[in-house]
Amino acid sequence: MGKSEHATGPSASAGEFCASVFTYSRSRGFVGILPATKVGCVKKCLIVLAIALGVGAGVLTLPSSDGEDSERRQMVHAYLRALAGADYEAREDARAALGRIGQEATPFLIAELKDRPGALDELLFGISRRFAFVKFEPSTTPQLRARAAEQLAALTPTVPAEAVRALVRAFADPDSAVVEESQRSLRRIGPVVAVPELIAALSARNYKVRRHAAEVLRDFGPAAARATAALLKSLGDQRAIVRVQAAYALARVGGTGAVSGLSEALNDRNPAVRAGAAEAIGYIGADASGVASLPLRGCLGDSNVRVRVCAARALWLINRDASAAVPVLAAALREPGSWEAALALGAMGSAASNAVPALVETLKREKVPRPLRETPVSALALGHIGGASVPALIDTLANAEPRVRTSAALALGFVGAKASSATKQLVALLSDRDGNVRRAATLSLGSIDPGRKELVPALLVMANDEDVFLSSLASSTLERIDPDAAASVRRE
Repeated sequence: MGKSEHATGPSASAGEFCASVFTYSRSRGFVGILPATKVGCVKKCLIVLAIALGVGAGVLTLPSSDGEDSERRQMVHAYLRALAGADYEAREDARAALGRIGQEATPFLIAELKDRPGALDELLFGISRRFAFVKFEPSTTPQLRARAAEQLAALTPTVPAEAVRALVRAFADPDSAVVEESQRSLRRIGPVVAVPELIAALSARNYKVRRHAAEVLRDFGPAAARATAALLKSLGDQRAIVRVQAAYALARVGGTGAVSGLSEALNDRNPAVRAGAAEAIGYIGADASGVASLPLRGCLGDSNVRVRVCAARALWLINRDASAAVPVLAAALREPGSWEAALALGAMGSAASNAVPALVETLKREKVPRPLRETPVSALALGHIGGASVPALIDTLANAEPRVRTSAALALGFVGAKASSATKQLVALLSDRDGNVRRAATLSLGSIDPGRKELVPALLVMANDEDVFLSSLASSTLERIDPDAAASVRRE
């Protein structure tokens, strides 16, 4: 094989070989492989071995660099590592030090935020985890980038525009923690500075940037009203997830000015977008009634169950049309993932009384591993509907399944005093063979009739239960029945 200036002979040392194959930068351990010739499988294995030998023996080192900028960047990097560490005092010291540097740290924080591991970094890091004698510390980690995003928002007295742009660009980061921290930082910076950059980001080439920009604009609400036109344009984005987030943002940002665009989005080819547009219209409320009522009624027969549910809920929210909403929501209870329909019915209260039979059937089917901790959605909905639920729930207390009796008892407790006609049946359940049924009956009786002192002993036992959620429920019920007994639990 002919030699070139980068070729290595069989007598080359590991250090010489590595020096010929890798280049370095001040900020990274390795930035690329420069093969002199076509490398076969055997030689590729040798390269990996040389990497391990070079790194493990300490042959490969970063070149030294002079200058104040280099020192400042190294300092910032070290402070970010401390912020990403577990030592509280070190984190506080690093935060204070970065505060003293102030805006002079901007370019270095931006560089840290945009620094992402290359393929070689990933390879070397994988080798170092596999072989104990290989020591390799990557130049960047998601934790470092997240801390850089956090500190960019802390720059004083004002955050430079280039820092805001860097945070927006970080929406393309592959790690969700970095994206979320960048979003938090933009929220802290505030709409005055952030909104113009977020509007520009809605036209970014990377769809993740467009999506996450819409999410932050949503959180700014009316303070981001100048983004309405750009968000309406985003309802036509090629990516469905961007269109969905634009719809959610318009509900809070655009108000009535967004209703026409959202009504058009009810015809989107993607069901998630149609559902999102319906949700957004429902959030706007009565102000959307005139324009959106007819398009929403058209969605009640949509092929997608979630679109139907969102449209029915929106109709109720904008014009209180129970006659249109309840049948659609009750029918949706038979579909998988019917919890949204149940919650929507519960939110309608007594207006959804026609859905009680469907909700009771859902209660019988709904399986919750720990009903006293994770309340069955159907029980919650029946409780919110109120007195109209009581007769059907009394019948359900006799169900053969303990979990069904438990859920029915809980639902009656949510109804409260209007469920007094169920007292006799609930008292009978205080002797039920199932412990959860007994507990649910006790809690519900305490909610229905706070004058029942005979419940105090059972409530005291539950108030001292190791399950924090159950003990909290029991303590609050005990507070209504016997404040002195509740005080004794607090003293213990």
